[in-house]
Amino acid sequence: MPSQMSKISILLHKKDSEHIIKKLHESGLMEITKVKNEFFEEGKMNPLVEKCAHYELRLARIIDILKG
Repeated sequence: MPSQMSKISILLHKKDSEHIIKKLHESGLMEITKVKNEFFEEGKMNPLVEKCAHYELRLARIIDILKG
């Protein structure tokens, strides 16, 4: 008897989506369907998220410099 399925939504960064979707598809653990972008507007970033992304980039550069 098949197990009961649960519906989940996964939000992925565009640069990672192809690889992750391929791996999920190959695993056969879930059915994957493309959904509309109902809740997000492409190209518009929340100002707080934009600020966090800016700091993350700066920290990553500093870490790379310190690693030498």
